[in-house]
Amino acid sequence: MGAVMNCRSVFNKALIFAILATATSARASSVDLAVQGVGLSLGNSSRITGVRVNFVDDGVERVTGINMTLWKARRNPDAEINGAALGLIGPYARNLRGIAIGGVYTITEQDLRGIAFGGVGVDVGGDIYGLASGIGGAIAVHDVHGIAIAGVRSGARGDISGAALSLGIAAGEGNTTGLLVGGAGAWTNHDLRGVSLALGGTWAGHDGRGLIIGGVGAASGHDASGLVAGGVGAGVGHSMLGIVAGGFGAGVGKDLHFGAVLSAGGAGVGHDGRGLVVGGVGAGVGHDHEGIVIGGLGAGVSHKGRGLVAGGVGAGVGHDFAGLTVGTLGAGVGHSLEFGAVLSLGGAGVSHDARGLVIGGLGSGVGHDLTGLTAGAFGTGVGHSLKFGAVLGGGGAGVSQDARGVVIGGLGAGVGNNLTGLVVGGFGAGVGHDLGFGAVLSLGGAGVGNSGRGVVIGGLGSGVSDNFKGLLLGGLGTGVGQGLTGAGISAGGVGSGKTIRGLAIGGLGVGAGQSIHGIALGGIGVGAGQELKGIMAGGLMVFAPQMSGIAVSAVNGITIGASYLPPEGSDRWFETINDRFTGLSIGLINHTRELHGVQLGLFNYAGNNPGWAKLLPFINAHL
Repeated sequence: MGAVMNCRSVFNKALIFAILATATSARASSVDLAVQGVGLSLGNSSRITGVRVNFVDDGVERVTGINMTLWKARRNPDAEINGAALGLIGPYARNLRGIAIGGVYTITEQDLRGIAFGGVGVDVGGDIYGLASGIGGAIAVHDVHGIAIAGVRSGARGDISGAALSLGIAAGEGNTTGLLVGGAGAWTNHDLRGVSLALGGTWAGHDGRGLIIGGVGAASGHDASGLVAGGVGAGVGHSMLGIVAGGFGAGVGKDLHFGAVLSAGGAGVGHDGRGLVVGGVGAGVGHDHEGIVIGGLGAGVSHKGRGLVAGGVGAGVGHDFAGLTVGTLGAGVGHSLEFGAVLSLGGAGVSHDARGLVIGGLGSGVGHDLTGLTAGAFGTGVGHSLKFGAVLGGGGAGVSQDARGVVIGGLGAGVGNNLTGLVVGGFGAGVGHDLGFGAVLSLGGAGVGNSGRGVVIGGLGSGVSDNFKGLLLGGLGTGVGQGLTGAGISAGGVGSGKTIRGLAIGGLGVGAGQSIHGIALGGIGVGAGQELKGIMAGGLMVFAPQMSGIAVSAVNGITIGASYLPPEGSDRWFETINDRFTGLSIGLINHTRELHGVQLGLFNYAGNNPGWAKLLPFINAHL
């Protein structure tokens, strides 16, 4: 027992001596209880393997084991501590391997390999391999390979492979692979591969791969893939593969390769996009887009689009589009609608060609060719041709060139060139050139500018400027400039500049500049400049130089009044003009210069009969 007490006494005296010695001079010698450098060192020894206890470390070279520093260490630029380094103020070494705990700090000139804690912080001049934690900060001048945790700031001035966690700022000035979590902010100045989270702002200075989420803002300076989300705003400076979401704004500076850009405010893609772009206020894509673009007030794609573009107020695509464009007040496509629909309660338009639907609550239009349907409550039009489909307008509807299909306008409808199909106008309907086959219908006037085949009906009147085959109806009058083949019917008059072949019925009269072949019925009369052939009936007169068939009228072969204008300078209101009649003539007066048939009437004149038989009552004949 006495021997043990003596050893303790010796140890205590040696420790007191070492502390007093090092307090007097940091470079003072130590008391070493060691064999060949292995054992216990009390004081400022430079090398020891075992346990070293000192007041102020200065000039330490190597400690393998446990190093305890009771006060603030001075500079130890060459110190290598392997094991455990403990200090009331804090350890200071060139390299630390193992465990380092400092009441105030832990400092290394170069690398830390292991676990280090500092009350205020851990400052590593080189790399951290392992775990570094401090209430204030945990910083590596070079890289972190492991975990850095701090209350105020953690991270590295170089790269981070692992995690940097802080209630304040977690940041790396190089690349980060792993996890960044900061209460105020988290960022890496270059590339991120992993997760960066912050209640404030977070970003990757260059490329980001993974999750970048900030309570206030989140960003990636160049390319990103994964999720970039910020409570106020989020952005990617170049290209994105994944989701960008921001409370008030979200954007991608160049291409959205595939994914979504979402915001309650504005959402945008600077160049090409593929996926979903949605903004509560507005959404836009600077060049081409495939997918969906939706904006609360407006949505737009500046160049080509495929998919859906919808805006609460307006929506538009600057060039070609395939899909659906919807805007409450307006929707438009700047060039061609390759296939799909443009819909709006206000106006809807396509500036060039369209294949599909273009419908506007107020009005709609297609600047060039349309294959499909365009409709507008007040008006709708096609700037060039209707390849196939329909143009419908509550007010007016028009096609400037050719049309194949249906053109209907509540007030009026027209086709500027050729039509194959149907044109209907409330007060007027017309075709500027040929009616290939179809119908032109109106309660007012209906007309064809050149030739036609089909049906032309006008409540007031109808007309065809050249030849027509089909049915021609006009309330007050109907006529053709050249020839009519088919039927012409009017409560007023039916006329042709040259010929009529078929049926002609006029409430007032029927007339042709050259000939009528078929059936002609006129309330007042039927007349032709050259020939009548068929069945002709007129209330007052039927006349032509050449007549064959059946003629029924009050007067046959004679014009009365202004219905036939006599030669210039003549004052005769009765003109006998029939040179030859073949067939049956029934009337009060029948007159012909040459009869080949029978006349029934009160007075019957046949100029080719003998003198006594030229004028006979009741019946005359020349067979």
